[in-house]
This record gives sequence, C-alpha cells and structure tokens, in this order.
Amino acid sequence: MVILRVSERTLDEVSQRLKIHEGFYDGFEIEFESLEHPEREDWGSFFLQAKGLRILSIPRTLVHHAGPLIELSRTLIKRRLFDMVRVPYEKNQSRGTIQDVLEEEAHADGVGVIRSIDMQNIHGENEVDTYPPKLTQGLVKEKDVLHLTLNPSGWRELGPFVERVILDRRKEDVGIRKSFTLEGPYGFPFQVLASRLGSCFTFTSPQSNGPLVDPITLHTVYRYPSFGPQTALFGIIGNPVLHSRSPHLHNRGYEALGIDAVYVPFPVDDLESFFSVARKLKIKGLSVTIPHKESVLKFCDWCEDAVRAVGACNTLVLSEKSIKGYNTDVEGFLEPLKRVFPTIRGVNALVIGAGGASRSVVYGLVREGARVLILNRTASRAETLAAETERTLSLSEGTISAGPLDREGIALVKQLKPDLVVQTTSCGMHPKEEEDPFPDLSFRGQEVVYDLVYAPKETLFLKRAKAAGCPVIYGDAMLIHQAFRQFLLFTGKEYPRQLIEGI
Repeated sequence: MVILRVSERTLDEVSQRLKIHEGFYDGFEIEFESLEHPEREDWGSFFLQAKGLRILSIPRTLVHHAGPLIELSRTLIKRRLFDMVRVPYEKNQSRGTIQDVLEEEAHADGVGVIRSIDMQNIHGENEVDTYPPKLTQGLVKEKDVLHLTLNPSGWRELGPFVERVILDRRKEDVGIRKSFTLEGPYGFPFQVLASRLGSCFTFTSPQSNGPLVDPITLHTVYRYPSFGPQTALFGIIGNPVLHSRSPHLHNRGYEALGIDAVYVPFPVDDLESFFSVARKLKIKGLSVTIPHKESVLKFCDWCEDAVRAVGACNTLVLSEKSIKGYNTDVEGFLEPLKRVFPTIRGVNALVIGAGGASRSVVYGLVREGARVLILNRTASRAETLAAETERTLSLSEGTISAGPLDREGIALVKQLKPDLVVQTTSCGMHPKEEEDPFPDLSFRGQEVVYDLVYAPKETLFLKRAKAAGCPVIYGDAMLIHQAFRQFLLFTGKEYPRQLIEGI
C-alpha cells in the first residue's frame, strides 16, 4: 500500500497535492506540525473529498508538550476522521505518557495505531533483536503497525539494519504488521522495494518535498505494484548513482518483454557491507559504475577476458555459488564512434582521466588502432594505465603517451592534434554540473568530443566543445549500447531496441 506523506500549510493545499498525485497512492499521511493553523481548518469538509487510507502523524515535539494541538488530535481521532494515527515511540518510555493515552483512545474509537520508532534513537548493535516483544506490547494484531525509520549515513549503518530488521524473518513470529522507511540516498532502493521486502506500507512524498521516493516515479519507472517477493532483483551500484538512467532503460525492457523483474539504483560507499547483504537480497545482476569498477574485482569468482585485459568490471551476474564479472563498456563505447569515423585505425585520440571508465576507453581505442594520449590530474595514474594497456596488448613501451592536466598536458595535446577527445571522469556529473575536467583545454573545432557523463546530458565540457564548432557524442549513447549486452547477460533475452527512443 502506497502512502503519500504530505506536509502542506493548509488543507486546501493538501487537497491540491492529493489531486496532482491521484491514482498513484492508496492512502495519505498528514504531518500535523506542517499545518499553519490546524485548529482553524474544516476537517469534516476536507474528508468528504479525501480518498484512501487516512493517517494522522503526531510529531515528536507535540508529545513532549501537551497543549491545544494534542487536544485537537485527540478530537480528530475521537471523531474517527482518520483511519490510523502514527505515534512516536521512545526508548525506555514509561507508562502513562501522551503516547499511551493517544494509543488507548485510538483503540477505543476504532482507529488503528502506527507505533513509530526512529532507529537513530536506539543505540547498541544487538538491542534491536530484543525489542520486538516490548515494542509490540499493547498493539492490536491485524490492525496496528510497528513502523521503523532510519536515515542511514552509509552501508556500515544500513547493512546491519537490513540484515537484522528487514531480512531476519524470525522476527515475523510476533504477529504484528510491520513497515519500515529508510530515508535519504542510501535508503532509496529500500523505499522502492519496501513491499517486496515485507513492509505493509510504502511511504512516499512529492518529488520536491522530503527524502522519499515520489509515487509517480515509483509507478512509472519501477512499475509498482507489479513486483512482489518472487520478482527478480537487478540494479546498479555506484556513488553517486541516483541520477542514473539505467533503471529507466532496464525496467522498460522488462515491461516490454513481460519479465518479472525490477532494476533499482544502490548508492554504495562500502562494498564489503553491501555484498554481505546482496546475496541475502537475492540480487541476480548488477551494473557497476564510478567509483567501483576496479575495486569490485576482488568480489568476483570469475571474470571474462575483457575484464582481465581492462582491469575494470561494469557488470556482475550473481548466483548462490558465484559472482561473475563482465565488461560491456568497451563495445558500448566503440559503437557510437563507428558511426562517426570510417575506421578508428589511425585516429589521434585524447583521453581525459585514468579511472575505471578510462580503462575500457583506452583499451578499446588502442585495440582498434588509434594513437592515444592519456591525461590525468595525477600523472602517475595515467602513466600506469598506459603501461598496463601496452602490456595487455603486447605493444612496445611508449606506444601510448601519458601526462598531467596542466601546461605540460596542453603541450602534449598540441603535438597530438586530436581527432577525438574523450572525457571519462565524473566532472560535470550531477550534482557537480559546474565542474570542468580540463578548463585550460582549447578546442580547434574539428575534433569529435565524447563525454561519458550522461546526467546531465550536456555537460559544461560539451557546451564548450559545441561553442567551438566541434561535433559531440553524448554519454547516453555509450550507456544505451553497453546496456544491451548487460540486459542479455541478466535475462538471457535481447533488449527490445525499438524502446530506446525517448529514453
């Protein structure tokens, strides 16, 4: 059940918000403290028009300071204008508190209770394991809900919570309905997957309001409620990664072919913690992006030759027994170039950056016969990449040039006179759209400029290139072509390419 959390100033604004999202939610939750003058509102008239499950959220600030708003909330509950009331619960809470009074009155009036626990207020690694009997005492089975909230700072905090609270099915024997909300970027995939993971509610908020997924995105991109406990799970790991267009691409493919699967972005800052949970989530396939294309290799039980050659992996296929690594970036990068150059052999190419993405680019260009210069902020990394690629392709030392992103690099660029410039770093990527990886680089207007960043589509770097008269290739071209093979590896089926228009 999708619940739209609204925090508007008046009930008229709440009504407008509900109308905008009509058809994308099953119920709504009004955050009491957001209303400027709740005592002046015509609650009866509002609920004559409101549709769906109605939840009143009592803020933590109110239960500490009994006053007119608490009395108003008690009145609204007594009038049964709400179906449920969310009551904040605190650790070591004594009996006879405002929370207890609200719960007792709600039960007396036939209103359900959502007992809400902010896990940030519960310390100790194993404390949560001993809490369910205490937390559920007094709740009515099949009517009330135990709700847990966490805004994780990263996977070292998120991983244990997911394993102990969400995936430990032994906790279900208490018999009370449960739900959870994991807020912020690290919690995002679990907002999308809440129902799949057993949460009776999926809390959402308008796109411009709050740290939760918006219900329209939930339905249109992730195809809620078409997935369930048996739905195959795929995704993309990186940091940042919520800007990724891969969910749009893959989920549309699943829908077109009738595949019971969903693809979600996983922001990951700690691979060890993530992979500890990944198998338990039964993730079957992962795309890998910045900054994990190299560091993910140590988790692979097997890699194809391209991964070994490039030293970077952008695709993982997971099973109960193994993790297999693939690289679809090389062909995905080269395919758009083949539409611009009659042949890549003999092309002078400048590659900016020496990270995981640049490895595939350099390998593909040199393999196809291009003359390559690698420039990187840390010149030693560029030199190392050049040397490793030479060894991989059995080339003589010095075949690939390397240097820094400074005046020395500019001099090397002038000597090369590149026909192609490839930008492989994360500079210019959301949320750092104003960054330019090489502001001192001047374009002649004849070279093709290819930026692997695809969000935003037109980076500052590409804008400069276009202003100089250069033809450009956008990063989504590589994204789409590398995804075709990923889709095949994940599902065993060819991607329906007629769908790529408009993605």
